[in-house]
Amino acid sequence: MLSTLRSPLSSAVALCALVAITGCSAPGTDKNGNPFGGNDGGEDGSVPGDDGSVPGDDTGFVLGDTAVGQPDTHIELDAACASSSYNGVRIPPNILLIFDQSGSMSDCADGSFSPCSAGVPDKWTSATKALSALLAAAPADINIGIKFFGTPSDSCNDADYAKPDVPIGPLATTRNPIDCWLGLGTSCSGITPATPQTLTEMAPALRGGITYLKGIKADGPRIAILITDGDPTSCSNNAISDVITAAGNGLSGTPKVITYAIGVPGSTIKNLSQVAAAGGGKRTPTCTANTTNANLACHYQIGTGNVQADLLKALNDITGKALSCVFKVPASSGDAGVDLGAVNVNLTTGGTTTTLGKDTSHTSGWDYTDGNTTITLYGPACNTVLTDGTSKVDIILGCPTKIPQ
Repeated sequence: MLSTLRSPLSSAVALCALVAITGCSAPGTDKNGNPFGGNDGGEDGSVPGDDGSVPGDDTGFVLGDTAVGQPDTHIELDAACASSSYNGVRIPPNILLIFDQSGSMSDCADGSFSPCSAGVPDKWTSATKALSALLAAAPADINIGIKFFGTPSDSCNDADYAKPDVPIGPLATTRNPIDCWLGLGTSCSGITPATPQTLTEMAPALRGGITYLKGIKADGPRIAILITDGDPTSCSNNAISDVITAAGNGLSGTPKVITYAIGVPGSTIKNLSQVAAAGGGKRTPTCTANTTNANLACHYQIGTGNVQADLLKALNDITGKALSCVFKVPASSGDAGVDLGAVNVNLTTGGTTTTLGKDTSHTSGWDYTDGNTTITLYGPACNTVLTDGTSKVDIILGCPTKIPQ
């Protein structure tokens, strides 16, 4: 029997990942040596005119429930290739919030200095409430942690920032400790809330955070979210060029770390846009790195109108992108391991199942990632599984990989 395992993407999205470990016989035949047919066994060469060579059915892909003579739409899980099963789970992202607690974060959201006018919150209050709201609503299986800069004691040492204040872990276990650091948690014994009082050791913080992310044992995407209201101050090797270099170095190598940047009022648009572009955390695919226009920039620039709401919107957008469609490539039950040329991905939505093509251009389909240890969906397929709570992904091993012509 084939089985499934559900893994929530959000309160409204549930994704069912089924990994079927298979042992195909020769292409074009089932495990009993008969020509491939539909899932009811009707296409076995015994039907007049049906010799197993119907159009579109000559590569080992099964017609399934489509009419004889119609092109294949998906690989049937109960055909020759489905002899056993493996329960798979979507791989959650690993997110480190790198949060600026410099003294200027106590300034007012409208750009004025504290004390703020009646009804105008300070940036720190707006930012911490937005982060807490994100934690309250985000999927529990996100792995998340936080590091404030510059702590401890305005350190310029990268290694100090490779030690998060709350190490990355499942949100279900890190939500309250992070809230405690933000001054919004309960049962916070041993945690003194962070307050805006330091300088802006941005480059050491990002370098240390990326070092930490690269070193954790995890399969999912590794994401750094830099949240700041200014430019680097203090320390050597702490110019904005150093921050840009750090983001670029994070993106290179294996495993890669993607850096997103959020600019709270007071930050420099051109600088953070270049950081996000270098780190692969582009707000839009067509953004401009070297720009002073917030609408064209690659990072998320928060205006002075409603800092809390705009910051929460940016955080939700980033975590939505981080909740990408990444699945673990299962280990084969045999000594030979997985044949990477015999893996297929079925997507079921609205009662219709389609076999996605392997797409190395990463525009529509799937491809191997993380040194062939994971499978990632791209384009419409990924959008579907992130937005359709009834969608189901089946990763099927054993049949020749379908590659669009």
